[in-house]
Amino acid sequence: MSSLLPLHGSGSVTRGYHIGPENRLIETAVRWILEESPRAVRETPWNPVTFYGPGGCGKTHIVSGIYQAWKERHPKSKPIFASGADFARGFAVAVETRTTDDFRKRIRKAPLWIVDRIEELKDKPAAEEELLLALDESVALENTVVFTANRFPGELTDVSPKIQARLIGGLTIPILPPGQKTRAAMIHEIAEQFRIPLTATAIAHFAKMLDLPYPMLHGTFTQIVGESGNRIPDANSIRQFLKRNSELTHPSLEEILKQTAKYLGLKQTDLKGKSRSSSLARGRAVAIYLARQLTDRSLKEIGKFFGGRDHKTIAHHCDETEQKLVEDSQLRSVIARIREQLASQPKKGC
Repeated sequence: MSSLLPLHGSGSVTRGYHIGPENRLIETAVRWILEESPRAVRETPWNPVTFYGPGGCGKTHIVSGIYQAWKERHPKSKPIFASGADFARGFAVAVETRTTDDFRKRIRKAPLWIVDRIEELKDKPAAEEELLLALDESVALENTVVFTANRFPGELTDVSPKIQARLIGGLTIPILPPGQKTRAAMIHEIAEQFRIPLTATAIAHFAKMLDLPYPMLHGTFTQIVGESGNRIPDANSIRQFLKRNSELTHPSLEEILKQTAKYLGLKQTDLKGKSRSSSLARGRAVAIYLARQLTDRSLKEIGKFFGGRDHKTIAHHCDETEQKLVEDSQLRSVIARIREQLASQPKKGC
């Protein structure tokens, strides 16, 4: 089951964010940021909190929601929300106008300080040093600090190692693409919003076809509805839309296998083979899970591709991996990075 996290004090789809089991840690972190007492900030190692994932996954949507909800709950406080570029620009202006003391005081007094897209500090060493100083002092003052990044902090080669270390020392949360059940819940909400009667079977089918993150899914389905006019969207209309927008089409089984093997440092032939060593079994399960999530191939077809395995084995791998995603942050990160690599590849037919 997915939940709709009311980040803006509203339960509407357009202002909330669906949280499925694959992203449950997001909900935990947001509630900690918004609801816990200063004592909890002292007693947990969660400060700072960094949400990371590729463009379009909903990072800005989440932190913007946190910012708005904070202001609603604490109307007299003065939280700060800025992009990485805004921070660098603001600091440069402060230096030029000799108002750096005012710039620093404003940040230190902010009970909540959010920097969206920290990678934008690339090639701005002075701004990086200032951010590092502000971060350390804000944490010492028990203010809450939140960042977003386009990848795991340890892989942010565009920012200084010191900043990377500070982010890793806090709570890092990958934003994973929603699973099929979560997407179905999203589509159901969107259909209700447009008063479109869709059967449970149709919703499940559309959720499988539209393997997209929340912001893109909402925009895509809205556009499909608009193009359908007075007709109820069907599988053919969605298929035609995806065909016209090739960047949304599914990767091939071959590409999934290739990128999984490459990222994990394994051989493609071994992932399709019979070895049950822990590293290969884990890698094979990841590739099979991605194949089920990202393609329209049947369990039987996926099993045949992965060394002639039967459909029950494939279903078991998928179910087991989905359960592990709830608790295993490392596995969530691995799958997120492979999906990011797949998204960057030219698409081919399955």
